[in-house]
This record gives sequence, structure tokens and C-alpha cells, in this order.
Amino acid sequence: MQLVQVLILLNLCFVAWSYRILVICAFPGRSHCKIFEAISLGLMEKQHDITFLSYFPIEEPSLNYTSVDLRQPGHSYLNYLSLKMYTGTKFQNWLSLVFAVETTKLICEKDFASDQVRKFLKESHSFDVIVAPMLNSDCYLSFMYKFGAPVVGISAISVTEWVSEKFGIPNNPAYIPNSLAELGNPTTLVEKIDNLLNGLFQRVYHEILMVSTGEKTAKEYFGEGLPPLNKLVGEEGPKRAP
Repeated sequence: MQLVQVLILLNLCFVAWSYRILVICAFPGRSHCKIFEAISLGLMEKQHDITFLSYFPIEEPSLNYTSVDLRQPGHSYLNYLSLKMYTGTKFQNWLSLVFAVETTKLICEKDFASDQVRKFLKESHSFDVIVAPMLNSDCYLSFMYKFGAPVVGISAISVTEWVSEKFGIPNNPAYIPNSLAELGNPTTLVEKIDNLLNGLFQRVYHEILMVSTGEKTAKEYFGEGLPPLNKLVGEEGPKRAP
């Protein structure tokens, strides 16, 4: 009898509390998703249950892994996005904002309309934590509203003008260059003014063309009761859809 009690006590010492975690990497870029894959593998190693929504499913999954595969038959998602036309001259750098708007439409409109995502949203799921990308649109933060779970935001790119605020990163244009600026060392007054105006324009551009696109698409699938997406990561915190 004492041996049984000892065994039960020892068993309790090795109890592990695991979370159900939804990891989202809905961007069709392999380099972006490698970061989310590494996070997922680390969490699975700690025995957490991972649901991985991505164009690049993990090749060697474990028993505590569920895949929501966004790939479409006959499509290749390797080496089909090139940023060469958006890098080089100052004008080319600014063209990257056009690319950002297009990727917003790709991430939000195309993904939400896919059979995989629509089927996933109709199924009965419950998550403790959501790991989501902080990119050009916050449309996938609507999953916070759907499942009533807090979001951990991950940026797989250089910190943009509109992402720094969400992460609480200081963004003083007097000495911190934005993602499209080129500052010398030491920085001249003209460069600082250019950096300021550049950053202000990016914020306005993001609010008008990217945020509105993401929210419009999200409301089509989560209803008009969906709060503004920036509020979901602000003071209100997670709220579950009724």
C-alpha cells in the first residue's frame, strides 16, 4: 500500500500542464514561416498542443500537432515572391508600400475565402493562446475575437512604422530610422525631417489602405460585431464572439 502511494506521489511530480496553441503564419513566404515553425517545434517539444495554420506545414509532425494546410493544388509557394523591384533607389523603396497593400489583400481576402479557413472557422475549436504575425494587416487578430484567447504577436520582418507602436518600441524619428529611410552617421537635419515625414506618411497610408482592407474582410467572416482590430490588441483585451 505504501509503495502504491509513493508511486502516485512520484507520478504527480511529473504532471505537465500543456496549452492548446493556435500558430498562424498565413503568409506564402517560406522565410517568414520558418520562424513560426521553429516556435511551434519548441512548443511541441514542451508537450503543448499546436494547431499550425500555414502554407508550409511542418514536415515531421508529432502527435500533439494539427495542420491547417492553406496550400492550393497545383500551386508552388517557393521562390515566387521577389522584392528586387522594391529595393535599391529611394523610389523603389517607396514602391514597397504598394507591395504591402497587395500582400494585405492576399493575406486577408484570399486566405479567409479559402475552403480550408472557412472549414476551420466552422469547426468547434478552443485555444488558450494564439501566436499571430504582425505584418501589414491585423486581420488575423480577429481569431482573438473568435476564440477569446490572448494573442502573442510575432514580427518576421524588420519593424515597420505601424508595428513598433504595438510592440511598445520607441520610435523617435530624430534618431531612429524607419524601414524606408536612409540616415547617415551623423544624421543631418534634412535627413531627420525626411525621416519624420516619411514615417507620418507610412502611418497614414497604413491606416487608410491596409487597416481598412483587413477590417472589411474580417467583418465579412466574423460579423459586424467585430471590434476594431487595433482595439483587440489594446486596452480592451480579448473578447470572445457571442
